[in-house]
Amino acid sequence: MVTCPPCRFCGNQSVLDGVDALGYLEWSTLGKEIQNALPQLDADQRELLISGTHAHCWAALFGPEEE
Repeated sequence: MVTCPPCRFCGNQSVLDGVDALGYLEWSTLGKEIQNALPQLDADQRELLISGTHAHCWAALFGPEEE
């Protein structure tokens, strides 16, 4: 379980459960790119770890994701 930084937009903090400990260490300490260190996480979960930004906050600020 990893506590994410507070969201800069809504101020709420999230916790991600089931994050691979080795992958988290490789990203947070050893500088491995997050998508390579934690491939089991989706883009929204990775953004939570990086910046704390929730998917709904991102969408409210920047609009829906284009496909």
